[in-house]
Amino acid sequence: MVGPNGTSNGGMKQANDSRSNFNTLDTKKRGYLTAADVRSNTWLGKNFSKCDTDHDGTLTQAEYDACH
Repeated sequence: MVGPNGTSNGGMKQANDSRSNFNTLDTKKRGYLTAADVRSNTWLGKNFSKCDTDHDGTLTQAEYDACH
């Protein structure tokens, strides 16, 4: 059942609701993101190095999905 604010969980938004989809950010369809690719995403721009767990300067979809 959908609540009055359009959510189905009693008004609580899920954490992923505010996150962009990886494929939406990967506009060049390379399968990874660079810091330049995510510059316009405030949260990811600030947390890019934390999310880049192998420190190769790119985020794979697995790294993106694991980053909170």
